[in-house]
Amino acid sequence: AAQGGHDLVARTLLEAGASLHVTSKENFTMLMASSLGGLVSVVEQVLPHFDVNAVVVANHPSQAGYSALMYASMNGHTECVRSILKAGGNSNVRATQGATALSLARENRHSSICAILESHHA
Repeated sequence: AAQGGHDLVARTLLEAGASLHVTSKENFTMLMASSLGGLVSVVEQVLPHFDVNAVVVANHPSQAGYSALMYASMNGHTECVRSILKAGGNSNVRATQGATALSLARENRHSSICAILESHHA
C-alpha cells in the first residue's frame, strides 16, 4: 500500500497492527516504501513504532542498496527527508554503486533537498 502511494490504506493497515518488520521480496521495508511514495504521514507514523534505533531502521538497505533517505531524496520528498533525518537517518550511507542521498538528489535536480542534506553534513 505504501509503495503504491496509498496513504490511507497504509495508515489503516498500521492502525490494525500490520507488522512493520515484514519486507517485500525486493527487501523493501514499510519505511522505504512510504519514503519512495512520499507518504510523510506514514513515514512519521512508522518511525516511532520501532524499538530499534531509528538510524538502523532508516538505513536498512533495499536490494539496490538504497536507504529510505535515498528514496525520499531521489524522488523529491522534502518532508520525508526531514522526518528521516530528524529520526537519525545517516545521510552519508553509500549504496552498492556508491550513490548517497545527496548525489541522488543532485542527479534528480532537487535543490531544496540538496540544501537540507548539505546543512545536515552530507
